[in-house]
Amino acid sequence: MEGTEPAPPPGRALRRLAWTLTFVLAIGTTTGLAFFDVGLGMVAGALALALAYWLLLRRMALGGRAVARTTRRLFVGGWALLVVGALGAAYAGMLVLGRQGTGSVDYQDEQTGTHGTRYLQCYVIKPDGTSGELRATGACPASGGTRIAMVYLPHDAGDVARPLLGTKHRLLPRAAVWAVADLLGLAALAAAARTSVAPDAATP
Repeated sequence: MEGTEPAPPPGRALRRLAWTLTFVLAIGTTTGLAFFDVGLGMVAGALALALAYWLLLRRMALGGRAVARTTRRLFVGGWALLVVGALGAAYAGMLVLGRQGTGSVDYQDEQTGTHGTRYLQCYVIKPDGTSGELRATGACPASGGTRIAMVYLPHDAGDVARPLLGTKHRLLPRAAVWAVADLLGLAALAAAARTSVAPDAATP
């Protein structure tokens, strides 16, 4: 309406809350959830991107104002890097939290996926004596009873963090993907936060 004063921009406290929630949501989905299930982490991260953009950035941080092109590119690009980093989240997590040891192949089982596809799942006996399925699907790498190196979470009877075959050294390349992608992604989000409070941040 003519003569109506535009709404004042959100205060500093609200902007900080919006960006804090953005970082928590980004890391929680693309690293936290992806540590347990990479597919779930990537899907949740992609959905969280839309939620964070429209609710946290545009509504809370900017009070409904248009998002500047630079801020938008940094925000989406940074989040995309975090989603890519989800591919290595489990490897990074097991590198830090897991223990390397020698277990054995137990058996493999044919299972049915959510879309009716059938696949093989390998089960192993972990070094601490508990059994569980490997994180990756597919046939077992050797016959039942064969001793094999793996990285596992000790005393994880519920198989929350499924073991990975190989040594910790073999986890390094994919863990590095997580580290590099997350560092660049978080840096881009931090830059987006800075540009969102610049004087021209509300211009389309």
